[in-house]
Amino acid sequence: MNAEVLVTDSGGLQKETSALGLPSLTIRENTVRPITISNGKNTLIGSNWKLFQKCINEIREGSYLKNTTQIHYCDGKTGVRILDVLNSIS
Repeated sequence: MNAEVLVTDSGGLQKETSALGLPSLTIRENTVRPITISNGKNTLIGSNWKLFQKCINEIREGSYLKNTTQIHYCDGKTGVRILDVLNSIS
C-alpha cells in the first residue's frame, strides 16, 4: 500500500501497478503486457543494472514517466461494470 515502486517479472503485476499509478520495473527482456510500457508506468529492465539505477533515481526525484495516460478499463471501476452487466440480464 505504501510502496514507491514494484520490481517484478510478472505480467499481471505490471498491469495492476499501472492501474494504480505505481511505477514498476520489470526484470524481463520482453512483456506480454506492452500497454504497461506505452501507456503505464512500467519499464523493461531486463538485466540492465544502469537502467534500473536510473529509473530508481527518477522515481525518487519524482520525474519518472510523468506523461502517462490511463490504460483503458484500468480505472478501478471493473466491479461497477460487472454489476451493470449482471443487472441488465436479470
